[in-house]
Amino acid sequence: MPQIIKPDMNKGPSQTYRIMVLDTKENIGLLTEACLRDGHQVVPVLTISEGMHFLNTKDHIDVVISRVHIENESVFDFLKEIKSRDQHKDVRFIMICSEPSEFAKAVDATVRTAAEIMGVDKYLTMATHDVERLMKEIEAIIPNTLPKKEQDKS
Repeated sequence: MPQIIKPDMNKGPSQTYRIMVLDTKENIGLLTEACLRDGHQVVPVLTISEGMHFLNTKDHIDVVISRVHIENESVFDFLKEIKSRDQHKDVRFIMICSEPSEFAKAVDATVRTAAEIMGVDKYLTMATHDVERLMKEIEAIIPNTLPKKEQDKS
């Protein structure tokens, strides 16, 4: 089961966000470092199944960062499931298409439109994986006040 990675620094609860990252191992590692450096908690997952298991057993996530193209799983099903649940309806969802293949480039506009219709908060296409840009996007998408966080379920 995915675990919550907590930062060394101790920021107040209103300044610490729990960010689920669904991407490749390498990209998860890079984004995790940046999130921890900024005082955020990270839940790294390699599959949607892992992400859903976490959401079914823990109380909350504030932001999901997910790659668009996932082998054998649908990011759209993941987005739909999250947005359809009352306890997760306020979760911010960012989809990223980084280092896209020629096929991904060809369908990018269509995928972006579908994601926006389904309720994604931000859709990013990046020629290379840009962690600093992602961190700026995370900070921009998080409202000044998020719903009060509950304690983790056991």
